[in-house]
Amino acid sequence: MTDHQCPHCHNHVPHGASVCRGCQAELEYGPPPGLLWAVICIPALLGIFSNSNLGIIAGIAVAVTGAMYLKRKMKDRVAFNRR
Repeated sequence: MTDHQCPHCHNHVPHGASVCRGCQAELEYGPPPGLLWAVICIPALLGIFSNSNLGIIAGIAVAVTGAMYLKRKMKDRVAFNRR
């Protein structure tokens, strides 16, 4: 992978770093944790509340497939979070 440029201080940050050395912004790789949990929990809960075995299996299958798709689609995402 290549270096990233911090949008806050314009410092070059190597891929894999957890913090920008210039402004101490934290780097987050991959999908946002909240979105990943939503993709997993919503279909799984809908399957569980359907009160049928087929609904539970389908809900869990959709949750797992959605999480794998989201991780693959957003694997190159880098977010700089500064407090």
